[in-house]
Amino acid sequence: RNADLYQALEERAQRLSALNVLGQKISENLDLQEVLDSIAKATADLLKGDATRIFLLDEETNTIHLRAFHGYESGIVSMKNVFRPGEGFIGKMVLSNETIIVDNIQSNPTWINTEWARKAGLNSAAGYPLRKGNIVIGGITCLSRKSDAYSQDDLDLLGALAAHAVNAIENARLHEEANRSREFFQSVVDDNTDAIMVVDLEQKIIHWNSGAEKLYGYTEEEVLGQNIDTIFVENDFMKYRNTDIQEGKAIDFETLRQRKDGSQVPVNITLSPVKNEDDEFIANATIHKDLTEKKEAERLRETHVQRLDTLTSLTQRISASMDTDEVLSFIANSAAELLDIPFTRVFILAGEMLELRAERGDMLVPKDRVSFLASQGAAGTALKTGKPCYIEDVRDSELWKNPEKQREADIGSYLAVPLKSGPAVFGILECMVHGVREFTSDELNLVETFAAQAAIAIENARLHEEGQRSLNFFRSVVDDNADAIMVLD
Repeated sequence: RNADLYQALEERAQRLSALNVLGQKISENLDLQEVLDSIAKATADLLKGDATRIFLLDEETNTIHLRAFHGYESGIVSMKNVFRPGEGFIGKMVLSNETIIVDNIQSNPTWINTEWARKAGLNSAAGYPLRKGNIVIGGITCLSRKSDAYSQDDLDLLGALAAHAVNAIENARLHEEANRSREFFQSVVDDNTDAIMVVDLEQKIIHWNSGAEKLYGYTEEEVLGQNIDTIFVENDFMKYRNTDIQEGKAIDFETLRQRKDGSQVPVNITLSPVKNEDDEFIANATIHKDLTEKKEAERLRETHVQRLDTLTSLTQRISASMDTDEVLSFIANSAAELLDIPFTRVFILAGEMLELRAERGDMLVPKDRVSFLASQGAAGTALKTGKPCYIEDVRDSELWKNPEKQREADIGSYLAVPLKSGPAVFGILECMVHGVREFTSDELNLVETFAAQAAIAIENARLHEEGQRSLNFFRSVVDDNADAIMVLD
């Protein structure tokens, strides 16, 4: 019996480890369709399904659409793939917000595409809603040719994958929305606020619009008749560009220009020839687009990518150990590294108390309480709600229960992120900084994703240790027994 228990624990640990890897792969992409395709494949890999399908709810039409599938595909395009809430297997799951297991879909009245299932030889189905908070945004179905293929353990595993999937879907959606918003904003700026100026053949400014005034700080009166090198960082650029412009070529390039206050600004410049009625080149019309936001966005994007790389690396690091205390220590150090903060703590729920199990930094010296009631303060709020609790300035929050420690350590901003096993919260990751610091939404998303991976690593370590204890117990029983005991293959 103990051997069976140990084998079951080992199998569960292996599946959780696989879940961790698949969750990372799902989260690495920001293209929505590619994310959905990877979720479908990950579901099949994790539950060894013969066919998987991913559905998303269209809020505008209140209909549920098949968005991705993996495995048996024959006839899937021609069969019914759009459902109303309450209609069919997926509609029932989305409407009820409940998981579903069906042992024989070919005879089950909730399964609509019976003929397709019969041709594919599919029998069992497991379904899990995709939940964004308490709102259902879709569902995952996994199908098997085996009868009675899925258990509650499979549903729990599918639920953990669904949590990763929702985060990845929302990240991809936000990414697409951000791109659309950015493109719309840029079009508005391009049509209305670009700096436009006209320069004659002697490089004297003869026109200067309000956009140029706003960008460079010079009024029209200050620059009319002045040489264009007033705003140059380098003076020799126009000397070798005029030939191209005289030939009717528009020139587009990025460079730096200098404002009235001496600061430099990155700009995209488009130069076009201005000709008179005799088709003679008489001036340059130039449009200057301020690239400050674009360059900052590129920098933020690079930072985001670097943080994702760091997240992947840190997740691999904390998942490499099967020693619970070592994993907890890795989590505290990794969270500090991920957010570039001086102090983190990891608390684990023990009965009604949260016990300090690992920390990074020396903000609270001598050490604060090593345990406290789980219902107290900001950590208690995160534990109760299952959601992060972020306090930008603890001095203004009733949830911060230790004002003396705040003054002593100059604690400004605080973040408590729940550590979950499925829906159950079993611990808290605390992040604190000196002074007030705003945690960006990108940072909050990163640390939530990290906490999800950290929770899996903790559970893996716990399961491993439980397995080792069971194995040691089994060995002690066998070794200490006076009877002859042998194991045969």
